[in-house]
Amino acid sequence: MASSALLWILVAAAQVTPAESRAEASRAAYLEVIEILASGDRAGALTALATFETEVLGDRPLPPKIADFWRTNMRVVGELLLVGDAEVLVPIIALHHNVYPLHRAEGRSGMARNASVIASELTDMYADRSEAPDSSPIASQLFTSLGGYLQESWRLTAARDIFDRAIQRNRKNVAALVGLGTTAEKAGSYYEALPAFNTAMRLRPEDGELQLRAALCLKRIGRLERAESRLRELVEQDPDPWILSVAFQEMAGIHLPRRDATRSLAILEEGLERIPGNQQLTTQRALLLDRAGRPDAAARLLESNPVSSSETETARDTYNRWPVEWMSSIREEVDAAVELKRPVLQAALLAAAEARGENVKEPEPGVEVEVEADAPEEDTFEVIVEPID
Repeated sequence: MASSALLWILVAAAQVTPAESRAEASRAAYLEVIEILASGDRAGALTALATFETEVLGDRPLPPKIADFWRTNMRVVGELLLVGDAEVLVPIIALHHNVYPLHRAEGRSGMARNASVIASELTDMYADRSEAPDSSPIASQLFTSLGGYLQESWRLTAARDIFDRAIQRNRKNVAALVGLGTTAEKAGSYYEALPAFNTAMRLRPEDGELQLRAALCLKRIGRLERAESRLRELVEQDPDPWILSVAFQEMAGIHLPRRDATRSLAILEEGLERIPGNQQLTTQRALLLDRAGRPDAAARLLESNPVSSSETETARDTYNRWPVEWMSSIREEVDAAVELKRPVLQAALLAAAEARGENVKEPEPGVEVEVEADAPEEDTFEVIVEPID
């Protein structure tokens, strides 16, 4: 009788509940995704992560289900941190923030939102825990790339918060400043956008787009004389044609509320001398000529500069685009950081498997597990934001 009771106790103790079984299967599947990532197959890991999430959660899971799911799988990250250092987080963070646009493209907004939360929280954890000399710049790059994804999906409030966190980690991150400025600009928050652009200009004084955006913010807040002065300085530098076009349009527009059509027409004529045949300048000048009672002159101008249907993107279209070039550049830096830290992730996976008593595969020959990043130059730059007044 006693032996039967003991047998029942042992059997009960060995039983695994369905919930525990599902959690362990989920943990194992996520670990497999991380192993693919550590092997260097980032595209494969990204596909595996998205597939894993959708197979377990479906396309439209409720937020609590997503949170419970990732609370379980983040234990894998915890295990890696126990046997490795914070550098293991860099490839994992990049993986999660890169799955964001993939989920968005497929309409899985809840899963995309959760990906951004995981990426941002892990980035803060990395920045706070890492002792590597390059941790702050890398954290800033990761935040900036994520902010770009949020910006492109019009999550403007979230994007502004992420860009601000990127700047806190590295105040010389021009891409983050541009991201913050353009996001605030789109939201009509010109008083917030202007300091971001002014600070970015101190770091990249030769960048015509930054000068243009700062000048337009001045115009939007009513600082017309200062705005025109900046625009005049810009056009004298011979910037890219699209920047030149917008600058002349905006300079002409400054004088319209003052009913100084003559001055506006002269500015537009100057612009057409610099960019012959520019459609937007031509159309704007023809419209002003017509309003000034000179329809014949307007007609002649349009006849000599016919509008081309082959022009697919105007200067305004270029201005209104999100700063994709800046984000592309920052993502190249993120990719480089992932490759730099990937051997650390490989080593942590190896150590974690050994701790669990599993048979493990050694890293491929030639892969260095010990990684020491060169210390960056000492940052002595003091950010000085040009005041609005």
